[in-house]
Amino acid sequence: MHYLTFTRTSLLVALTCFVLLACKPSDPPSDLALIQTRGELVIATRLDGVGCYYAQDKVVGRECALLSSFAEHLGVTLTIDKQPTVAAIIDRVNQGHADIGAADLTQTAQREQQVRFSAPLFETREVLVQRSDNPIGRIADLVGHTVSLRKSSAYVGELIRAAKRAGVNIGPTADANTIGLHYVDEHTATLALVADVAEKEIDFTVADEHIARNANVRDSNVDVSLVFGAPRNVGFVVRQYGDGSLLDALNRWLQSDAAQRIHDTYHQQQTAPDTTQTRTFLSSSSTLSPWDPMFQRYDNAPFDWQWLAAQSYVESRFRADAVSPAGAMGLMQLMPPTAKEMGVTQPFDPAMNIRGGARYNHRMYKRWHHLPEQDALAFSLASYNAGLGHVLDARALARADGADPDNWFSSPTQRGVEDYITELEHQAVYQRPDIRYGYCRGSEPKHYVQRIFRQRKHYADLTDDGELFPDASTPAHSAP
Repeated sequence: MHYLTFTRTSLLVALTCFVLLACKPSDPPSDLALIQTRGELVIATRLDGVGCYYAQDKVVGRECALLSSFAEHLGVTLTIDKQPTVAAIIDRVNQGHADIGAADLTQTAQREQQVRFSAPLFETREVLVQRSDNPIGRIADLVGHTVSLRKSSAYVGELIRAAKRAGVNIGPTADANTIGLHYVDEHTATLALVADVAEKEIDFTVADEHIARNANVRDSNVDVSLVFGAPRNVGFVVRQYGDGSLLDALNRWLQSDAAQRIHDTYHQQQTAPDTTQTRTFLSSSSTLSPWDPMFQRYDNAPFDWQWLAAQSYVESRFRADAVSPAGAMGLMQLMPPTAKEMGVTQPFDPAMNIRGGARYNHRMYKRWHHLPEQDALAFSLASYNAGLGHVLDARALARADGADPDNWFSSPTQRGVEDYITELEHQAVYQRPDIRYGYCRGSEPKHYVQRIFRQRKHYADLTDDGELFPDASTPAHSAP
């Protein structure tokens, strides 16, 4: 009897334990597992033309190249969450709306209290941005000159410390004993200040070395040789109180050969000269380039072979081995993702590169073929150069300003889209919520289209083909 009671009791206890264990909720999925389950890695970034930005409608820049490859490694898609400021990016990450923050974030004690940093991507240092015609070699030599910076910029403190180490004064006005410090509008981007130095709008500014050597800084008259800041790590960030699974996976991947190849590519782009600007051929009346037969092979209206030749001249100066600071390749300067899409497996093969460029022209033209031919060609070439997304953003700016979004070229009485695309260089514009694709070095597509039209007109004159557009023969009513 006692034995039976014990046995029944034991069985009841065992059954109760089994039920409790079976009903016990399982551990919640890890941060990494949640990302893989939803099939999406969300990146909060500024799209500011440095670590992440759009070129030919692909996210590029060192940080986005790394994260695109990491997403592919995880088997998920990459989604961009555009934010205007570093503070907004950190908030999006900590609130769980974004998985990773990517904004060229230097690892500081203050930020380490807010988020967790990945393994360092690279080191950066502050450099003085000046023109190369008469560069100075010491901070002390800035006495009597003015440096332009945003007041909120971390560069201000670094410059003040550098001046103190050099034993010189710094103040609001430059004089014989003082470095002048001029504060610019808070919406002015660092890339814009670098461009202002190149264009002689200002004399000096300060930037992180990797920004000053970025692919979007292609001005040969900019000197960044004076380094005065201490090395600082740049990394990605994840939320402070995550479970660590995403950070562990990211850090492991950052040590991979795939990540190292991306780092090597961007390092080469920052240090290699821009070979696209080397002139190697002078056109004659009988031959436009060494590649005329290949241009003729891929002649397809409206891009006849002379349009292709003009475009190749502007892109690469007819250099089949040209590589730009941004990594564009060959005669038609195809970015690697675009080359892959167009079936170009050997981008330095002239025939294959021209074929890929011609195909990409027609892909862009499909979007604009409904416009008058002059504007359709202009919009297509601008889309080839900058990407369709940036052109659409510029059209939106034109429309909002009451201008004609179907008119590329500016006239004495109305601004064309070519002028509005240059506004995408300004932080106050490209960070607007209605601007989808962020920063664009808009002066480049503007001048790119103008130069191709001028070159095509020159070729028409050489070959006695007559006027390009009898009803509108001078699209360059906007000044070159």
